[in-house]
Amino acid sequence: MNTKKKYAVLIRLLLMLYVVLISNCNNKKSLSLIKTKQLDFAYYEVSKEKYDWPSISPAPEYWGGLTPQYHLASGFREGDCQDVAWQNEGLIAGCKEIVLQQKDTIIFIKNRSELKKIFSPISSKQEALSFACAYADYFPITDLSFYNNKEDYYYLRNKDISSIDSLNSYYIVHLYDYETFGCGPHPYYAVDVKVYTSGEVKELTRNEAFRNPDTDNQCVD
Repeated sequence: MNTKKKYAVLIRLLLMLYVVLISNCNNKKSLSLIKTKQLDFAYYEVSKEKYDWPSISPAPEYWGGLTPQYHLASGFREGDCQDVAWQNEGLIAGCKEIVLQQKDTIIFIKNRSELKKIFSPISSKQEALSFACAYADYFPITDLSFYNNKEDYYYLRNKDISSIDSLNSYYIVHLYDYETFGCGPHPYYAVDVKVYTSGEVKELTRNEAFRNPDTDNQCVD
């Protein structure tokens, strides 16, 4: 085999390897995330009634990338909101809060400005994903098993998982949102979010991805 043929064969092999690598990257079946450290509920409940603290529930597992890594809970406080974006859209008037435990101190994050003050700058892909989800109630799809038992859904896009792209001063995070309240349909949206290292968050695109036709006529308050 002469030199030109050897080079041609080598180039073809390299191209085949490149295609395989790209295919594997574009068909990832799961996304590994840092799990959230949960707040000590027993410790919290001791003081809840005494200090009129809000009701809490476990924090989403995908908040674990927030740095510093405090023990967290998801809070809901009835009444007026400090941040309209965190206002409950359902029948009960109230606001989302993020509750964190720092040693023996409980801190209530009541708006996006306080969230940025505590957790920015954003310095990693996982932190960008967790921050975007805490900031605006998006959620990631971390495994293709999410789509199991959803064969009867209407799909307008491919069955994808979430991903994060890192650029110079910001991250592009591919997440999802769900239209819970109101009368149907109740679609899931694929959302592209820009997260700046400074903690600014900007939604870039929102497109309906899929929905359950069984909920098209449902009304949720």
